[in-house]
Amino acid sequence: TQELLASKPLQHLFDVYVQANAAAEADPDVLAMVRNTAHEMEVAVRTAEQLESHPALQLWQQLKAVSVSAYQQSYARLNVRFDSYDAESTYVKPASDMLARMQAASFIRREDNGALIGDISPLPPFVLRKADGSTTYLARDWVAALDRCSTYNPDELLYVAGGQQELHFKQLKELLASSGHGAVSSAMQHVGFGLVKGMSTRKGTVVFLDDLLAEVQDHMGSLLGRNPRTTDVLDNGSTVAEQLALSAVVVQDLRSKRTKDYSFDWRRMLSTEGDTGTFLQYTHARLVSIERKVAELDGELMKGLSARPLLVSGEGAELRQRLLFELSKFEAVVLQADAQHEPSLLVHQLFRIARAANAAHAKLRVLDNGQVKDIGMLQLFQGARTTLAAGLRLIGLVPLHRV
Repeated sequence: TQELLASKPLQHLFDVYVQANAAAEADPDVLAMVRNTAHEMEVAVRTAEQLESHPALQLWQQLKAVSVSAYQQSYARLNVRFDSYDAESTYVKPASDMLARMQAASFIRREDNGALIGDISPLPPFVLRKADGSTTYLARDWVAALDRCSTYNPDELLYVAGGQQELHFKQLKELLASSGHGAVSSAMQHVGFGLVKGMSTRKGTVVFLDDLLAEVQDHMGSLLGRNPRTTDVLDNGSTVAEQLALSAVVVQDLRSKRTKDYSFDWRRMLSTEGDTGTFLQYTHARLVSIERKVAELDGELMKGLSARPLLVSGEGAELRQRLLFELSKFEAVVLQADAQHEPSLLVHQLFRIARAANAAHAKLRVLDNGQVKDIGMLQLFQGARTTLAAGLRLIGLVPLHRV
């Protein structure tokens, strides 16, 4: 209904999607009707017919606009922004035109029913155009890749999609190379990720991001009690409690290897013990607090601290060296994580830095009786704080200064 679409757009569309899949599985006539409608819509898009003459297209345009708007709100909570949204439908006509030009190519064969099949050994054959003239995902991805490279001239063309799409992107890569676009093929890479076990959009067994963040935020609020800091508003308009919840969810997700499947577990998402997002935020806030207290006692010392030679000798040499060692690995780990598109490498390095900083903090005091006792340790703590802040920002989180 329009009312539900306005109040709860994603939930409503999701419910309709689940019901439609159930109906299609139960009744072959429903599935046939859906396929026929999709074909008619593609023909209308391909021939640039007026939306007014196709009620289904009008509804589709409305649902697309509502969905993008709702997703943008969810992405904003993750501190994620996309520069452009290129709908797959944009490439229906270009894909059809490309196939008309390329159907005589050596790697494409035409079936008796009019379907066009790509055949590039050693990959299994793949459909580019169906018997009814409809283009496929692969055909549209083919022309989309060429368009994006023409528009943006990228060094890399990364496709972040589920690991189960591996064959699709292997076929796309070979299709680009076989059609004379070797440079585009070389730039293209599939960045696959694992599944969250137990979740299925078709079966309706998913947890929405907004619901997950709300639950985690409530949990954080109950743990922190009436701490007034939880309602402090940050520069980006969110509260401390919201950022703690986001940190918990993001870090729990990114700590696993990108390609590894995992089972969704509420206890895992709500955990604040051990290596978690809240642990990283608490450590950062604790280190900020040390610098704040020193600045109140000796502002000039803090201003000139980075220009001083680093002091690593003194009490607790092993603790100092361990923290320095972990800090020294940060840049190399960031480069490795970038090269492998593997955020878990960065997350685990942040854990190691935070553990080393907390171990040193438990044994070594920077301040004693209102005086700065250990400048060398203060330098290391400042290095840990700036490094943790940089790492948190790299995974889309706002480093908290007070908790």
